[in-house]
Amino acid sequence: MNFPTNIKQIGAIDSGLKIYVEDYVYSYLKQYSKANDYKESLAVLLGKYTVIDNSEAIFISGAIQGKHTADSNGILTFTDKTWEYMLEQKELYFQELEVIGWMQSQPSYGTYLNAGYANYHLNNFRKPYQVIFVCDPVEKSTTFYAYNKEQTDLVEKKGYFIYFDKNNEMHEYMVSNNIGAKDKMPVKDPTLRYITEKRDQRQPARLAKDLSDWIPEEKTHSKEKPLSLATKEEKEYYAQKKALNLLVSLCVVLFVTSFVMGIGLMNNQDRIANLEENIVTLSTTYRSLAESTEVFAQSNSSAGEGGSLIEENGSEGAATNEGFSENLIDGDTNDENLPEDVGSIIQETTDDLTSMDLPEYYVVQSGDTLLQIAERFYGTRLMAEKIMEHNNIEDANKIISGTRLVLPPRSEVEN
Repeated sequence: MNFPTNIKQIGAIDSGLKIYVEDYVYSYLKQYSKANDYKESLAVLLGKYTVIDNSEAIFISGAIQGKHTADSNGILTFTDKTWEYMLEQKELYFQELEVIGWMQSQPSYGTYLNAGYANYHLNNFRKPYQVIFVCDPVEKSTTFYAYNKEQTDLVEKKGYFIYFDKNNEMHEYMVSNNIGAKDKMPVKDPTLRYITEKRDQRQPARLAKDLSDWIPEEKTHSKEKPLSLATKEEKEYYAQKKALNLLVSLCVVLFVTSFVMGIGLMNNQDRIANLEENIVTLSTTYRSLAESTEVFAQSNSSAGEGGSLIEENGSEGAATNEGFSENLIDGDTNDENLPEDVGSIIQETTDDLTSMDLPEYYVVQSGDTLLQIAERFYGTRLMAEKIMEHNNIEDANKIISGTRLVLPPRSEVEN
């Protein structure tokens, strides 16, 4: 046969048997599967087997309706009347073709191959190149199943070819066996001839001698699987399995979404906690800065009032004040080293500090010392010991950044 030139690939072509379906046949089978209110239906596939470049291939160019079928153990099967009708139609339209396989339509059940139909194929279509074409007109899905290398089981073919060619025989069969006015197939070639009366008058007796070649034998396959007695239950199980798979997929999507949102929420909580800590630190620092500024302003005011004293004493007064500052730093508070007015100055400063708002606690910052903290909040470094007492600190040089210090009341400022 001549290899067709106009070909369309469906799916991914795998190794093994290559399947080519003529467009007329493919379209007719799809229309036929929709007939009879979408009930299950069968058809016989006709064509030729060949080897091209050391690769096996079948060309399906004919299809005959599976009339007179019957239910057997829950599955639809061909009967003797089916094969008689098939042989009659083959003699009229497809004399040069052989049975290459069959079609099984199962609306709303996808292309899942029922175990009963698989066993039926293994027992009745035993040639290694005979295939089964499964289609679902509701889901609009189709696929082929073919023998594996050992010819012990059927495997799904991932893809096949549709080829376009003049097919007078199939066209004539469709004209005589149209499925309905709404399903009539388009005429590709208006010059195609119709069935002649002479051919219709052929004697049916000619068919009898060939009938034994086409009616399936009663032998069973060597590795026969038992026919399913619960086909409807299997189909219900398959439908439930599809719904369960869909539900599981949805649950996985929801879980992943929730997991991602949870991680994002945890990160946001950490950021919020860090932000709150920074706000507290910033607020404490701002309050300490404000208080230090106020103390510094008051100290400048006191220094302004005592300016005449400094001018009168001159260098001697400056030396005295310098010695006073050193004594405060060293913790030496002997009266003989203090200037004459130091008592009144400390008392005024203490009174002013007492009127200021004192925070209950202070968070130690990097670089802070107890002497600096005491001077910042009390105006005198002498309060460092009080701070150590209130916070049970034994070594003034060992305070850690971030430590929360309780500030004693200003009423304990030493005079």
